[in-house]
Amino acid sequence: MAHNSRRELLLNVLLVCPTVREAARVANCAESAIYAWLKKPDFKSELDMRRAEMVTDTKNYLQSRLRETTDVIFNIMNDSEASPQTRLNAASEAFRNTLKLIETSDILNRLDALEVAQNEDKR
Repeated sequence: MAHNSRRELLLNVLLVCPTVREAARVANCAESAIYAWLKKPDFKSELDMRRAEMVTDTKNYLQSRLRETTDVIFNIMNDSEASPQTRLNAASEAFRNTLKLIETSDILNRLDALEVAQNEDKR
C-alpha cells in the first residue's frame, strides 16, 4: 500500500477505534507501526486536527438537537400517565442539565470579562 493511502487509512482508523490495538486490528497492521506513525509530528498534528473537527461537528449537531431533546425531557416530566419514577428521572435530568448550563454560561462570561480586563491592562 502506498505511503499516502496507508497514512490516510491509519488516520481514519484512529478516528473511529477506541484503542491502538483495535486500530491495528482494523488496519491489519502491527500496533508498533501505529505507534511509529504517532511519533511523527505531522501525522499526530493531522490526527489531532481531525479529532478536534469531529468534536466540533458533534457539538454542533447536538446543539442543533437541543430544543428537541429538552422538549422530550419536559414532555416525559409532565406526562401524568408516566410512572412517578419516570417523571422524577426526567425532572432530575432537566434540573441537572439546567444547572450545568447555568454554571458553564457563568464561567464563560467570567472568562470573557477576565480577557477584556487583561486586554485593557495591556494597553
